[in-house]
Amino acid sequence: MNNLSILRALYALSIAIEATYEIGHESGRFYRTHLHKYVVHFIAFTIAAIIHLWVNRESIRNTIGSWFVYTYETNVPVVVTPSVEPFVSPLYEQLDELVSLSARNLRKVTGINRKCSKYLLASQYLCYA
Repeated sequence: MNNLSILRALYALSIAIEATYEIGHESGRFYRTHLHKYVVHFIAFTIAAIIHLWVNRESIRNTIGSWFVYTYETNVPVVVTPSVEPFVSPLYEQLDELVSLSARNLRKVTGINRKCSKYLLASQYLCYA
């Protein structure tokens, strides 16, 4: 092998290293001058969005699930005979107090496990025919 070919190979390698360094140096300056601020904001926004999605995953899953389910509510009127005196619970005397509870707590208080509207459930609890 001749010394000239080794020198040419080293020269070509030095040119490649120099070109790579120049490209990296210029692209680094361009990034730092024009793009760095936006990349940092994008990363912070992405982290905040991931945290928001993780914290609200149950609500989001239920919302997406509700898009694929048809829900309807039946409005069955409560018939109370006027001749019978309604029984009023000593804990709750007004309908508004019961309706202000959540549906789960209202079912616990009344002991009625039917899934119906809160107004109907509270009326059934306050008025026994």
